[in-house]
Amino acid sequence: MPVLIIPLFATTIVGLLMVYVIGGPVAWLNTAMGNFLNNIGTGSALLLGALLGGMMALDMGGPVNKAAYFFALGVAEAAGNWGPVAAVMVGGMVPPLVVALAMLIAKNKFTETERGGLAGCFIGAATFITEFTIPYAAGDPARVLPATIIGSAVGSALALVLGVDIMAPHGGLFCDCPFQQPLCSSSPPGWWCGWCVGAGCLKPKVVSEESAAEAL
Repeated sequence: MPVLIIPLFATTIVGLLMVYVIGGPVAWLNTAMGNFLNNIGTGSALLLGALLGGMMALDMGGPVNKAAYFFALGVAEAAGNWGPVAAVMVGGMVPPLVVALAMLIAKNKFTETERGGLAGCFIGAATFITEFTIPYAAGDPARVLPATIIGSAVGSALALVLGVDIMAPHGGLFCDCPFQQPLCSSSPPGWWCGWCVGAGCLKPKVVSEESAAEAL
């Protein structure tokens, strides 16, 4: 009985909270962020790209991430401009690749358990799944989040400045062909910038699971 009743009541309570309590403020926040992006949409491409990339990496699939994504889709639908879509795709692909490169290059700054997710991070970057970065961001937010946000901001800003666009509402290597300009023209600076900030400068060396826990 608990297997049936508890999920039913829990889902009902969460659903009611989302509709009558949480939904309103979140909708307002998304609208406000969309209006803000629209106001700068005709201004600096560098600033717009950096903001979109930073928003994509900030909460990795959360409301800020989704606000940037749907803003880009709205611009593509309304104005036929797919540049912001490419920018948010780059912004979503950079964080897992930043972490993967950091583990690959600076192995002594990650525990064996953390390095076990190396392949997953590469897969996340190749398939536009930013959420692969969440365990690392949750475990060390003071170092991982600044690195991924800066890396995504740099990559997305360069994507808009260099005229990269994509005729598909998704990122990853599977969608590389629809990119009007090569994806590789904008992403690598973001990857290396994020790695330099995160692993090269901020993250300390660890030699064991115990020392890693002490370093956090």
